[in-house]
Amino acid sequence: MSVPGRRACAASVRTAAVLFSLGFLLAACTGNVTLPLGPQTPTSFAPPPSSAQPPPTPASGPSSSEAALKKLCPPSHPNSPPPAQQQEGGTPAAIAKIEHEVESVRGLRFEHPVPVEAVTPQQMSERVRSSLTHSLPRAFLARTSQAWETIGAIPQGTDLRTALLKFLSGQVIGFYQPRTGQLVYEGTNDPTPIQQITLAHELTHAIDDQHFDLTRVDAIQNTCHDDAGEAALSTIEGNAQFFAFEVARRYLSLTDLGGLLNQPAPSLAGVPPFVVSQEVFPYVAGLAFITAIDQRGGTAAVNHAIQHLPTSTEQIIHPDRYPNDQPQAVNVPDLAPKLGRGWKDLDAEQIGEEWLSDLLSLRQQQSTAASEAAGWDGGTERSWTDGSHTAAVLSTVWDTPQDATEFASGMRGWLAEGPGQAASVEQPAPEEVRVLFASDPGALTRLTGAVSSPSG
Repeated sequence: MSVPGRRACAASVRTAAVLFSLGFLLAACTGNVTLPLGPQTPTSFAPPPSSAQPPPTPASGPSSSEAALKKLCPPSHPNSPPPAQQQEGGTPAAIAKIEHEVESVRGLRFEHPVPVEAVTPQQMSERVRSSLTHSLPRAFLARTSQAWETIGAIPQGTDLRTALLKFLSGQVIGFYQPRTGQLVYEGTNDPTPIQQITLAHELTHAIDDQHFDLTRVDAIQNTCHDDAGEAALSTIEGNAQFFAFEVARRYLSLTDLGGLLNQPAPSLAGVPPFVVSQEVFPYVAGLAFITAIDQRGGTAAVNHAIQHLPTSTEQIIHPDRYPNDQPQAVNVPDLAPKLGRGWKDLDAEQIGEEWLSDLLSLRQQQSTAASEAAGWDGGTERSWTDGSHTAAVLSTVWDTPQDATEFASGMRGWLAEGPGQAASVEQPAPEEVRVLFASDPGALTRLTGAVSSPSG
């Protein structure tokens, strides 16, 4: 889910920092929620081609799902963050040291100074909450909540905006703002080891921005092309994780590294697991992706990936499919006229492999969910409401008929494990799977009829 403006800050979150620390020391992650740890890093790749195949052109008629997405996507109104507080006497020595360490591992030089401001935990919480209050569109997220509840991704009665505010307000420990070049972190000018990692992460964003213009990621996300936006963000966050890892490995002492194990895990109580998975994915799977790209061709290949961003979470999960395995554009036509008087568009969303895997893993083992979502080749969700009832179509295409059949079987099993949803799974063609969801049996009957009508 790419909420316009929500990702304006390239941020470090506590959950990712804890996973980073544990992964560094134990090569494993623990916790009381299922998090998307991504695939095992491949050990070999074919050389990357010089350019990727162009992305597909989606259907764009007035009744197309692309038209609905553009209509429903809220306009971007980036709020202006407070001006950077200039450091008296220049950059503190401890922070300048980390800047030099980032330059060393990144293989790039800062083109100009980065304004760095240390704030208290309370000040960080206030800044993040103020920013999110303006950048999380209430009506947009209410519509998404209704669609996701109908599908079963989040519990009934979930306020998605409140859940995101709760997750992000207590999680952000640093952010870099590409539009202003400002870096803010929670700490002091004498940073602790975990604060040093945070600074290395954010300074990697800053040096990347100076060389590669990270505002391009915001531009993708502000179109509400969710899967492409998540893939772009995963590249940027994974890269910052990768080089912060290198700074820690090279420059922190064994004592400092051991102390990272004592970092408390943040509370995620009240945040739906599906939301947690979506929010953590860019940091964890993104790190696996960048690690694989680095093994493929070193820093030059990493720089190429930042300049030519992946276009799907499939490419993040399966780095060997970057950059040439482009997804198909999947159209879901407007069924509102066939559903009856008063029905109108509620939500439209790009559905990628990550989204499907996160959904399936709510009721299945993560490895099973990942297998059933593999082979994805494109997907779209579109939903409608008459104010009292909701109907949603999840339309997907797959690389092979076998992949489609495996996903269809997985979805049937997933629905059987649920609370008795009004839903059905169809396979209209060998490489297509369509899942119908509704708020009640009557709405499902309407939706089934609308989909099966000759022009539906």
